[in-house]
Order: sequence, then structure tokens, then C-alpha cells
Amino acid sequence: MEKFLADDIEILDLEANKLLVDHTNPHQAVNFGSFIYLDNAIFFGGSTKVFRNGQKQYSDKVHLYNFESGLWYELKGMSRAKETNGVLIDDKVYMVGGFDQRPLKEIEVYDLNTEVSKIEGELFERMERPGITSSEGVIYIMENGKLLTYDTKLGILNEYLIASMVSSPLLLINKGFLFMLGGSITNRYSRKPSAKMIRINIQDIKRTAVYRSAKFK
Repeated sequence: MEKFLADDIEILDLEANKLLVDHTNPHQAVNFGSFIYLDNAIFFGGSTKVFRNGQKQYSDKVHLYNFESGLWYELKGMSRAKETNGVLIDDKVYMVGGFDQRPLKEIEVYDLNTEVSKIEGELFERMERPGITSSEGVIYIMENGKLLTYDTKLGILNEYLIASMVSSPLLLINKGFLFMLGGSITNRYSRKPSAKMIRINIQDIKRTAVYRSAKFK
């Protein structure tokens, strides 16, 4: 037996207080990445089916939805099919880790101008769906007691050890602070949601001792 996904996309217009529903969504997946790019929404990766034996069917598809015209476009695919998440910096999508039968280590870069993707480097450890955000060309990655920064201009990946053992938190940056919200706390026997919110001064990160470092460029 396979599980199928809904074929619609919902758009909430906050100014008009109106919900718009489009029933022609070609990117029917879960655990995919998405973001707003100019007047478009970009969707990439994810898994599309779960079979009776528990195996998933993964997607390498990249779709663009134009808000003004309501039209969908299929772009060239990623380098591999996977569940993933990422951030947009200029015209490039940086996908960090992910899942394809097991957690991944790769940092994949997808250029929206050329529709070409490449593996830029590897994390120190495999990460399925870490918290991720970016500011001024630096990507911040947080997962299970590790905080990483990746400088996309210099190609330098730094890792720091922190006290929080939360997995997959929501990361936000505001007024020079990195905020970590929610996520889950996992041990050998259980997994439960976290109610924590942690605030870290970006300048404090720069003064913290680096645990591990790698250079990709």
C-alpha cells in the first residue's frame, strides 16, 4: 500500500485576510525545502510515497510557482533525490544534510540562474534535518549539541559545542541575535518536543573557541 499526498497549495494573503487555494500542485511531497525567491515560491526535494515495507520514494524535483501568473514551472533536478532543507543566499540554494535512506553529510548548492547543482563540501557528521538560517552570507546550522557556521564566501565550516541537545529547531536571526525555538529532544528510548527558546549573541559565537574546522574553497 502507498500513501498519496494532497494536490493543492494554500496561499494566505495577510493584507486581504484571504486564503487562496490552488489545486494544481505538482510538488506533492513531504519533508521538502521551500522559500520565497523574488515573486516566486521554490520547492525542492522531499519524499513522495511510503510503501508497505516502510521504504520511501524520494524526489530530486525542483519546482517554481509564480505568484502573479499562478503558473508552475519544473526546473532541472538536484544532484540526488532526498528529503532536505536549505537557505537562499543571493541566487543560490544551500541544502544542508538531508535524508536518503539515512542522514546525509553533504552541503549541496543549487544555482537558480543555471539550474545546476553541485556538492560544495561535507559536514563533520550526518544530519537529517538540522535547524538552519543565514545572515550576511553565513549559514548557521544547529543540531543536537552542535552549532556550525558556514561562510559561503570563504568556504569555511566551523563547529562549536553548545549546551542544548535539541534536534531540528527553528532558527531565526534578529537584531544581531540567533534564536533557537522548539525542536525535539531525543534519547535512546524516546523523542519529545521541546518548549525551549534559546538566544545567542552573534558576536559571542565569533569569540567562542572552534571545536572543528574545514575549508572547501
